[in-house]
Amino acid sequence: MAPKNWTTVKILGVSVRVPATGEGTTADRQAVLRSLLATVCIDSGLTIREALRHDNRPALVELRRRFAVEARRRGFSFPEIGRALLRHHATIISLVKNKP
Repeated sequence: MAPKNWTTVKILGVSVRVPATGEGTTADRQAVLRSLLATVCIDSGLTIREALRHDNRPALVELRRRFAVEARRRGFSFPEIGRALLRHHATIISLVKNKP
């Protein structure tokens, strides 16, 4: 089923058409999350591999928090964000709830 509504987002300075929040296939939504994660990692000067590592250094926790908050703002669910970060959704709830 093709999405009915599309929106344009800027990712790394390039405008990309993506399905509007709540629409599109799971693959479409995962691609948007991967692009968002890449953008947050570049802004932070860290790699995606570091973001996904099981490491609780403050810089990595803050990167994951920024990603989770932005993804929630765009309408992604806690389980979707958790899958993108290889974390349980309860971890994501805690990240978003305890933001500074």
